[in-house]
Amino acid sequence: QQTPNGDPEWLYMLKRQEYLLDLLEAYYETGRSDYQAKMKALLFSWIDENLAVPATWRTIDTGIRLLNWTAVVANLLEDQQLSREEQARIEEAVNVQATYLQQNYTEKFDISNWGVLITTGILVYAARFSKVLPPAIVQWAQQKFETELDLQVDAQGMQWEQSPLYLLEVWRSTLAVIAAQQRAEVAVAPIVLTK
Repeated sequence: QQTPNGDPEWLYMLKRQEYLLDLLEAYYETGRSDYQAKMKALLFSWIDENLAVPATWRTIDTGIRLLNWTAVVANLLEDQQLSREEQARIEEAVNVQATYLQQNYTEKFDISNWGVLITTGILVYAARFSKVLPPAIVQWAQQKFETELDLQVDAQGMQWEQSPLYLLEVWRSTLAVIAAQQRAEVAVAPIVLTK
């Protein structure tokens, strides 16, 4: 909950937990269980220290965090590294975050990369773990995602903000939804494939 330079952006970015994917990749590359153990410890540390403190969250970072958690939780489950109690704690944390995203979504996000990064986190997690999130939140996220792409991405595939970083994030997150939904044998909306 502390920032070394007084800038809350530091906290927001740290709480995206993108470093968990680095640990996951290191685990896959080396097979060393200490990488997996650290990944798990940091995930639960976030839950313990942050779940009850949404004042230090931001919507964009929360959506990205859910996207990042998907592969991490999948790995821990596949390798039988989570007890039933730990699974329940993660599911509760995911639901708290998804509810936060829905409740704090504003109309301006329809035309912003923030909207895409909010909804794709929900959709990727929901595609991988179909019984965790309420169908109403998943349906809401899907409808918003389709609206976002319709408004933001032109016929040539350019996201209107034109920043290379934002274009890359929108593209990456959209591809993550397509991949997750295809893997789950969920029909990918035609507008998503077109855009």
